[in-house]
Amino acid sequence: MRKLSFFRATDRNLATTALIMLVLLVFAQVIMRVVFLAPLVGAEEFVRYLLIWVVFLGMPYTTRFGDQIKMEELQLFMPKWIRYPIRLLALTSGCIIFCIVSISAIYTTLSNLKNTTATLSIPFWIFFTPTILGFVLVTIETGVRWAKFWKDPDYHALDELHDDTFEEGESKLWE
Repeated sequence: MRKLSFFRATDRNLATTALIMLVLLVFAQVIMRVVFLAPLVGAEEFVRYLLIWVVFLGMPYTTRFGDQIKMEELQLFMPKWIRYPIRLLALTSGCIIFCIVSISAIYTTLSNLKNTTATLSIPFWIFFTPTILGFVLVTIETGVRWAKFWKDPDYHALDELHDDTFEEGESKLWE
């Protein structure tokens, strides 16, 4: 259980670290431009790279807790007999689409192994790694949610906030 906890916390920790680095780099860039009139070379490209890390590594985390956009308010107005097939269809199509995008990201990366980014000359495979990781992990998380929903149609991710996500003594926000 501890290994699973470490693995599942990795995406959150990496995305949080990338977000902190992004904010600090933008702050440093503004100070360098305004105060010293000397912008950091390549800062904009690196900020874009960090933004990609934040977005794609944040996807599995939001999927794990069902926090992505899903028009749940609209679904709640529907009768139960139609709500469940819609949720099952959404989870099934999500698994399929995320899997296709994962395969496409891997294929695109393998096709561009020798290319680099413009300013910092970051190899394309390093630049595209968060996309691959994010979509593979979101495919796995969507598959886990699909399996839980298949076993229990009343399952909702917010009802089960994973105990392995929180450290000893750390509380959930709404408790």
